[in-house]
Amino acid sequence: MVYLDVMARRMTPDQIAEAKEMAKALKEATSTAN
Repeated sequence: MVYLDVMARRMTPDQIAEAKEMAKALKEATSTAN
């Protein structure tokens, strides 16, 4: 996703790792909800 790519360029590695964790948690939440 280009949008995430642009955001990642202005984020620190810590922020990127945190964002990935959040995305993973969201994905798991939506997959269990279905």
